[in-house]
Amino acid sequence: MRKPMNKALQIYNLKKFLKKHGIDEDLIDLEALVDSSLTYPENKKIVANYIKNMIKNKEYDAEKYDAEYIQHLLNIARELHEERSEQAREYDEKIKSKKVIDLEKSKHPEKDLEKWSKNMGKMDILGIDFIPDFSKPLRRLLKGKHGC
Repeated sequence: MRKPMNKALQIYNLKKFLKKHGIDEDLIDLEALVDSSLTYPENKKIVANYIKNMIKNKEYDAEKYDAEYIQHLLNIARELHEERSEQAREYDEKIKSKKVIDLEKSKHPEKDLEKWSKNMGKMDILGIDFIPDFSKPLRRLLKGKHGC
């Protein structure tokens, strides 16, 4: 019989497992689920079954969570944008960068938000520092063919 690894290390590894599969670790109480007398593979199986049951019982609504999370990221972006000087904000809002990020359609919204936060003058987030003129086709705007 294998000796179980310590509980803290199991929880750490399970958090990495959850992150790898796109599941927010805050949705699952790993402290309560992990049994220190069991091996890591046994606890991993328990956590996997718990997630399956959550989804089956609709306790986890991925679309709702994703929409709320994206809204949270947009709020962070809005706050970061507001912290900039008035001159920087006004200048940035007048021009459209070549790279416009739509967090709602992004496959990696956290990474895109982080990139934007480091390059606010060179990138825009749709709805934050780039508000499209809906009198023109959006596709044309996003390709950079507009007269702002």
